[in-house]
Amino acid sequence: MSHMVSVKDIEITSLSALQKACERIGAKLNTNRKQATYFAGRTAAVDATIDVPGSKWQIGLVKNENSSYELQADFYGVEGGKLKAVVDKLKQYYPVEVAKEVARKKGYTVTEKHLQNGAIKLILS
Repeated sequence: MSHMVSVKDIEITSLSALQKACERIGAKLNTNRKQATYFAGRTAAVDATIDVPGSKWQIGLVKNENSSYELQADFYGVEGGKLKAVVDKLKQYYPVEVAKEVARKKGYTVTEKHLQNGAIKLILS
C-alpha cells in the first residue's frame, strides 16, 4: 500500500530558491539523488530529493510537463510527520526566497522582517 501524496499547493519553479528555503530549515536539496525512500523501504523514481534531518525518508521532486516541480512525500506515521513538518515550513519559506530572488534580479535590496504573528514581511529598497 502506498502512502505517497503529491503536494498540490506549492509549485516549485526555482531550485535555487528551494535550496535556500531548505537551508533555512535544516533540510538539504539533493539534485543528484534520483530515488526517494519512503514507508517500509519502498522507493519512488524522482528528479531530486529533499533530505530531512532525522528521517530515513526523503521528499521527492518530480518535474512536470511545464518544467516546474511537484513535491511528493509519504506523511504516514512518525517518519511521515517529519516530512510533513518540512513541507509545511517550505510552504512559507519557499515563496519568500522566490520573491527575494526576483527582487534582487531587478536590482532591489531586500530586508526581511519577522512579524509577531509568524508572517514574514519583505522590504525592498
